[in-house]
Formats: sequence, structure tokens, C-alpha cells
Amino acid sequence: MTTVSSVAATLTPKPPHYWLGLLLTFLAPGAGFTYLNRFPMHVAWLATMYGVGFAVINWGNAGQVLACVAIAFMLMHYRDTYAKERAQGWTREALSPRMKWGIVGAHLLLSLLLQLTVLVTSVIPGLLSAREEAQSAGINAYVMGVYMTVYAESLNGKAKGGDCFANYPDMTAPRSIASCAVDVSNPARPILTVTTRSGEVITRP
Repeated sequence: MTTVSSVAATLTPKPPHYWLGLLLTFLAPGAGFTYLNRFPMHVAWLATMYGVGFAVINWGNAGQVLACVAIAFMLMHYRDTYAKERAQGWTREALSPRMKWGIVGAHLLLSLLLQLTVLVTSVIPGLLSAREEAQSAGINAYVMGVYMTVYAESLNGKAKGGDCFANYPDMTAPRSIASCAVDVSNPARPILTVTTRSGEVITRP
């Protein structure tokens, strides 16, 4: 009898791991339900979260609050479903491992591709825009600083013409500036010309 019991225990399917399913549900909305052999619930939550994503895009802060609430309900639903299946002894007909992990893997891959798409279409352009604004601010600050110094020197007749980098080494120029020159052919009205590496020419006054 002991031998038969041992063999039966060995053949008993191993129950799903709770935390693995919870992680799958969070990473790919609803995927944990397929892990529990509840594929229709996976589809339902996937559709629901796509609807919530639309709300996030169009409703701003209200959409973000809705997303947090939806995620919380989804995870609680997974918890309750897991508890129900465990109480029933995992008697539900199981999906084949190949089908189950094929569905979960495909969803994880699609989620990754979607996140990369969002990153490329929104986050990266935002970062590039912020970088351009920072470079523009740095250029403007340098131009203003050099011109104010040149103008102050011109009042005493001491304005220095030529290369700004050589004449005003204490003023660190941004890397985005290719050249800077001062024209003092009219000492009373010096002209500053700055050229950026992108080809933009800035003159003062």
C-alpha cells in the first residue's frame, strides 16, 4: 500500500505556483489566468486593460486612477480564482503545457513590443526635446554672458576683437557652440557672432 500511495503522489500534477501566476498577471494583464487554465478570463482582462489604457491616454489623471483601481481588482480576482481552484483540488481540465506557455509567451512578447513602441514614440522624443531645450538655454546664457562682458569693455575702449574662446577663456562655452567671434571695427558698437555645430548663427546686438 505504501508503494502504491507513493506512486500516486508522484503522478499527482503539481499545483500552479501562486506568485508566478501573480507576476504573469501583472506583467501581461490576465496571463496568470491562462496559467491557472482559465483562458477566457485572460482574454476578458486583456480587453479590459486595453480599454483602461485608452482611458489613461484620454482622461489624464482620472485615467491613471482608473488604471490603478483596475490593476488592483485584477490582482484580487487572480487571488480569488487561485483560492477557488485550490479549494476544488485543481480538478479543472488543464491546458497542454505547450499551448499554455505559448499563449503566455506570446502575450509577454506583445507587451514588451508595446512598451518599446510607447518608449520610442513618446518618451524618447520627450527626452530629445528636453535635451534641445537645455542646449538652447546653455547657448543663450553663454552668448549673453560674453556680449555683456564685451559691451562693458567697449565702454572703456578695451573691447577685444577676435576669438571669444581665446579672449574669454574663463567663460566655458557649451560643446554645441562651434565658434564665437567679436567684431570691434566699431568700438562703440561691438558685434558678437556665435555659430552652433548645427549651423545656427546668433548675433548680438
